[in-house]
Amino acid sequence: MKHSLSDLAIFGGPRAFDALLPAGQTNLPEWAKVQEMFSGIFKRHYFSNHGILAQELEEKLCEYLNVRNAVTITNGTIALMHTAVALGLNGKVIVPALTHPATAQALSWAGLTPLFCDVDPHTLLITPELVEPIVRKHEASAVLAVHLWGGVCDVDGFEALSSKHSIPIFYDAAHVFGCNPHGTMVGAAGAAEIFSFGADNILNAAEGGLACTNDDELAAVLRNLRSSYGRRKNVPIPVNANGRFSEFQAGLALLSFNDLEKNRIENRGRLNQYIDGLSDVDGIEVRAPDGREKHNCQDVVIIIDEASFGLPRDMLFKILVSENVSLKNHFSVGVHRRPPYSNDPDERSMMPVTDMVAGSVIMLPSGQVVTEKCVEKVCSIIMYAHNNAEEIRRLCK
Repeated sequence: MKHSLSDLAIFGGPRAFDALLPAGQTNLPEWAKVQEMFSGIFKRHYFSNHGILAQELEEKLCEYLNVRNAVTITNGTIALMHTAVALGLNGKVIVPALTHPATAQALSWAGLTPLFCDVDPHTLLITPELVEPIVRKHEASAVLAVHLWGGVCDVDGFEALSSKHSIPIFYDAAHVFGCNPHGTMVGAAGAAEIFSFGADNILNAAEGGLACTNDDELAAVLRNLRSSYGRRKNVPIPVNANGRFSEFQAGLALLSFNDLEKNRIENRGRLNQYIDGLSDVDGIEVRAPDGREKHNCQDVVIIIDEASFGLPRDMLFKILVSENVSLKNHFSVGVHRRPPYSNDPDERSMMPVTDMVAGSVIMLPSGQVVTEKCVEKVCSIIMYAHNNAEEIRRLCK
């Protein structure tokens, strides 16, 4: 605990954590189970190109997500790229400015032009109402919507928009695996939904992606793109690609899938502890999804009101990092302000909500290694910074 300003590491005090407290989930299964799973891979001498573990994983995910096709791909970004190509898109695709840079970059890699849209100030998601004027003005060929931080887009509204304007809607669902906020598991909406199985997600394959669709023809193209010659049904593809999902990824993902409910419950406990620990700190809003039992609760996101908290986001960020608290900063700037998309001042000026949120958000550590004591320490540092904001600002000038 910090008792004086000199106790803060940013002013030369000892760090609150001896080792770096990681930002992401990094939920790992028991080592003995990993050894057993990987031993089988070596015994079979089959390491990639849709092996038996990848097939088993796809079958389990189809059943769990209630979707006809679950296509495992190297990672989430490549899954987005392959899906954009498989949909036969061209020209401009609408995407929220408040997202991970990889969302927009996947479109660029697919030869498309991201057309940025601001987000709703309450949900922090793009909505059909925000998107429709852009569709009309720019004749966009598709919408890539993003389910963000446990929040799920208005899929019914987007389905109506898709029918009205005859354009496909697909989703970046990296943050919402295992979420069923409206009684329906996320995974089967739109033309496709794309998940990430990176180490910072609740389902951890160390690295991995998944494209889900009820469109069998789209799935066939995705399978052919993934391996260059397909599986099940061979269909023409516009380019050759390699997005194979290794047996090591599949094995780790299967073990992580078995631990999914346990990790969800532990995530919810950490999120609730953050909410309780920061409830008395003015200017801090912990973003919590409605009906937390139906979400994976993998992301702990705080929004900082500088006027009430007393310090800007960037200063609190520096304070926490100096204490050995690792923080994600993918969302510290809207994608419309990142190269190579930051050259159009007209587009930049149209994203006031994104700019406000990006300038005030921090993603706090969560996941397996983050104990109750860790959460308590992080909350106490934030509270101490708030209580001593005026003096901290003076010393940091």
